[in-house]
Amino acid sequence: MENIMTGATQMKTTPQSNAAHAFFAEFPEIAQQITEQNAKGNFDAGFTPAIVEVKFFGLTYLRYENGQLTATRECSKGYVPPFWEICFDEEETALFVLGNDEVLLDRTSGMAKLDFLLEHCAFSDQPGSQILATQYS
Repeated sequence: MENIMTGATQMKTTPQSNAAHAFFAEFPEIAQQITEQNAKGNFDAGFTPAIVEVKFFGLTYLRYENGQLTATRECSKGYVPPFWEICFDEEETALFVLGNDEVLLDRTSGMAKLDFLLEHCAFSDQPGSQILATQYS
C-alpha cells in the first residue's frame, strides 16, 4: 500500500487493477466522483451519519434513516453488481467497491463507531445484503 497525504488526513490506497482502469475509462464520471470524494479525506472518528444507503450499480437497494429501514429493493440471491457503494447522508460516498472485492474508495477507516452503525442498521438481515455480510460486516 502507498500512503497519500491529503491535507491533514492520511489516506491509504492500493494499486489499481486492469479492471479498475477499464472501469474508469468506461465511467469517467465515476472516476471523477471518486477523486472528489477521496480529496475530502476520511470521516472523523465520531461521525455518525443520519442516512446510510447501499447502492448497487448506482441504484439504492437499502436505505436507513436514523437507524430505521426506509427503503429496500429486491435482488437475486448471490447477485454481484458490477459495482456497489455505501453512501452517508445522501452526498458522501463512504465506500466504493468494484465487483465483490476491489475497494476503489474507503473513507471509513477513522470511524470508531462504524461496526456499531452497520449492526444497528442490520444490513445482513436485508435482501440484497449478502455482499456486505461476506465482505464488510
